[in-house]
Amino acid sequence: MKPNTPKFMLILGLVTITIYGAYLLFKNESIHSSDLVLVAGLILIPGLIIYGLRLMLSDDSPYTPLSFEYQPSAGLIRSDTETVQQIPWADVEKIDILTTDQGPWAEDLWWLFYLKGQAEPVQLGSEVTGCNQLFNALENHFQTADMETVIQAMGSTSNQVFHIWPPETRG
Repeated sequence: MKPNTPKFMLILGLVTITIYGAYLLFKNESIHSSDLVLVAGLILIPGLIIYGLRLMLSDDSPYTPLSFEYQPSAGLIRSDTETVQQIPWADVEKIDILTTDQGPWAEDLWWLFYLKGQAEPVQLGSEVTGCNQLFNALENHFQTADMETVIQAMGSTSNQVFHIWPPETRG
């Protein structure tokens, strides 16, 4: 379980102010409110920055916790505990890459596999662990895939769809 950062920083700030106040009393110095505000700021501002970074990198981040595994007959998309989806290579009718302008703070490149009998494509984000194994699938099952377009898509920073395979449906 993750610690609650705002509560933790509030408690840390109060403890620090208390310790600093005790230190000033021990030295027989007067305590000024501006000193306490300065100490509180030195604790709370970095705390808010840390909190913001933790939100961006937390389990609620847009990056998916899935993994991809290439197998000769199908690609397996898995969560930590189970196979979530399969991409049977023999059932793939079309491959596209969808890019967005949301990177690097959100997933910005998706492989789209259109399968026989399914209206919606299987989507695989480029940040999925093992996603680079897709190139094994392209090499072994989709030799006519447009690799120049794959390279263009990987460099894209705009909202766009790139057609990768099959060659006869390009355009």
